[in-house]
Amino acid sequence: MESIKYTCLIADDEPNAIQLIKLYASSIQEIEIVAECADGYEALKQLNALKPSIAILDIRMPRLNGFEILEVTEHQPVVVFSTAYDEYAIQAFEANAADYLLKPYSSERFRKAIFKAIEKVKSRTAMPDPLKMRENIPEVLNRIVTRHNQQLVIIPVDEIIYIEARDDYVEIHTSKGMFRKQITLNYLENHLDPSHFARIHRGYIVRLAEITGIVPWSRNSWMAVLKNGLKVSVSQSGIKILKEKLGI
Repeated sequence: MESIKYTCLIADDEPNAIQLIKLYASSIQEIEIVAECADGYEALKQLNALKPSIAILDIRMPRLNGFEILEVTEHQPVVVFSTAYDEYAIQAFEANAADYLLKPYSSERFRKAIFKAIEKVKSRTAMPDPLKMRENIPEVLNRIVTRHNQQLVIIPVDEIIYIEARDDYVEIHTSKGMFRKQITLNYLENHLDPSHFARIHRGYIVRLAEITGIVPWSRNSWMAVLKNGLKVSVSQSGIKILKEKLGI
């Protein structure tokens, strides 16, 4: 019987480190390397595109470090950190890492870390018992973390006016400006507090408190008028949602 393959992403800015991890991984038939990334931003893109079960992340990398990747990624893999620095160990386990590999490490030490990660993946996918059903309830976001002008920016959800979907990212319009984040509108719809936000169109989520009125626009479509004077498209299904949430 063919064994289950757990997909794995490697992110490290040192080519030799990636090659060593690949060599060690080649002897573990349970995992399959699906991506090799040389910087944090590429790792972020591949995590959300490929959704690997396990990510082996360096910590100090260009563009985004290992912890920043976990802050901004939509897909949350089981993580094994692989680094030359021991001062991040506590932070790594606070980030719920499966293991922390301190370079240089042996093939046997790597193997042990990978099997710890596999067990963690299995525990995530196991059939939940009634006492653990709460673990499947989506976490309600109270902040969104993204990058802006090469800096990490924390956006409290209370500052969001509306969110607009773009190609493979969203534009988050706030009282302090507009910020981009590589994430889907579907994810945000499921993780923003529904008592404060509504998906009023396939391309828009709006903070309910920002809406001052709704005006007809064309057949089966409307515009939501916001406090700042902007108008945002409302679909036929969106108008039903607004009427229910706003009690109109």
